[in-house]
Amino acid sequence: MMVVYSVTRPFGASAQAGFGIGMRILQSGFLPVVALGFSVGPVAGQNFGAGKIDRVRATFWDAARMAAGAMLIFALVAHFTPMPLLRPFSSDPMVLVTAADYLRTTSWSFVASGIIFVVSSLFQAVGNSVPPLIAAAFRTGVMVVTLLVIQDAPGFRLQWIWWLSVASILLQLYLNLWFLKREYRGRLALPASGTA
Repeated sequence: MMVVYSVTRPFGASAQAGFGIGMRILQSGFLPVVALGFSVGPVAGQNFGAGKIDRVRATFWDAARMAAGAMLIFALVAHFTPMPLLRPFSSDPMVLVTAADYLRTTSWSFVASGIIFVVSSLFQAVGNSVPPLIAAAFRTGVMVVTLLVIQDAPGFRLQWIWWLSVASILLQLYLNLWFLKREYRGRLALPASGTA
């Protein structure tokens, strides 16, 4: 976050304010998925403790579908009608344009972010929070290093930052799902008599 504010400084106060407002709207839109993630942990953890691996898997898939659905609705609103979400926070046209552009661009990663929350909660439920931490750290590292490298490139624009954020979130989702697949082959493997 601090790196993004630093890199956006040359674009002026309006750009930074637009980014800040966009971030707050984004965080508010994620609240339902955060609440869903909090509920996944106890349900999946209880079933994991009871050895009901099929129910742990079912909890993940049900929660992932709910998260994807909720975030898809938020993404559609943010992408096609961002202004009603933004106008209560500013009347400056430049701020609103920047915030709207931020929401429209990052909306492409909202569904992925929702699923990431669910995957992270599932890993916490089974007592292995390291894989999501690695994925999040890797995503942050890739984004920060790439941003620092490209910030001085000719024609550098704010949209590059937004698209870099989308790409890094998709990378984080891929890593989380890859770790989850490994977990399914290990501690979350179904018994021989079970079904996938």
